[in-house]
Amino acid sequence: MPNCLCKRSPNQTDLRVCRPTSLVSRLPSYVQDTTNYLTELSPSDISEETLLVLLDVVSLYTTIPHEDGIEACRKVWNTRETMDPPTKSLVDLLTLVLKYNIFEFNGDHYLQVQGTKMAP
Repeated sequence: MPNCLCKRSPNQTDLRVCRPTSLVSRLPSYVQDTTNYLTELSPSDISEETLLVLLDVVSLYTTIPHEDGIEACRKVWNTRETMDPPTKSLVDLLTLVLKYNIFEFNGDHYLQVQGTKMAP
């Protein structure tokens, strides 16, 4: 299964809605953040020689909401000197790529509803 939390779409029995998630959170060693780590930590686990160093990573790959990305592109494309292809055509193509990113994995079909694919 891809790195996604998936569920069946109520409208289409053969299509699953896919929201990218981290499989790491399912590992027994997973720690959510510094607060979670410190809450779970027992004082007996730390010797006086221990140096605690913690780093919270919120997002290695930021996600631009589709509507915001489409609007930003529309604004830039409307400032072009040459309007060929027309901005509307480019926006329609971008919308198609972002909102209808359907892929197959192990015989199941998925619709990615957040983010974009990372490779062609």
